[in-house]
Amino acid sequence: MPIATEKLLYVHMPKTGGLWVAKVLEAVGGSKIPKIHRHCFAGDVPASWTEGRLMFGTVRDPWSWYVSLWRHLSVGRDGQMLLRHLGSGDQSFEAFLRGATDPAVWCQTPNRYTQGWWDWPVGGDGLWSETFRSIYGHTQPIPELLIDTAQLTAGLIELLGTDVSRVPLQNTAASRSRVPFGDPRDLYTEELTALVREFDGDLAHRIGYDEPFQELPLPLRWGGISQDF
Repeated sequence: MPIATEKLLYVHMPKTGGLWVAKVLEAVGGSKIPKIHRHCFAGDVPASWTEGRLMFGTVRDPWSWYVSLWRHLSVGRDGQMLLRHLGSGDQSFEAFLRGATDPAVWCQTPNRYTQGWWDWPVGGDGLWSETFRSIYGHTQPIPELLIDTAQLTAGLIELLGTDVSRVPLQNTAASRSRVPFGDPRDLYTEELTALVREFDGDLAHRIGYDEPFQELPLPLRWGGISQDF
């Protein structure tokens, strides 16, 4: 779902508030890039759309990202098929998380389960890390700027220089009330928290996420992520 304005280009990582960012950009005159898949790689955007534009993306800490993905998969038939695959038949959050942080499981996901996502990345870390790398680059993020999903409104206001509150929030927790589970933090035991840190902690640390459900110090993260992550 790359969206371009006169000066900006947005490429989104799934489960980081991309639908709402797209609505905000469209409200200020942005438009979708034609003939580009909704879930594309930053490196696949034609040069004619990148020249003269600041490319930015959105990112959230891995602990909340896994909760968001699990919740998303829980609400639809196709998603539940993928959920059962990742959880070896068990649709609980714990089973899903163990599969999603194990490359031996998620690398073997059949294409028919991916719901229009890209072919699943192949790597040695958790799905959060490999999804980030696949979309934004494997040696250094292609986007010059990342917005922390936990501070999405503030980040967009700072980036666009305009109030974005007039655009109704979309794809929020309230819109997925069919899968109530209370506080997402309650889904994590110490063991599951450590599991994410083991498989996604290196990249999370490089971006600025060291603790579960942490916000970045500032809503905007300008470059500076070291290479070879």
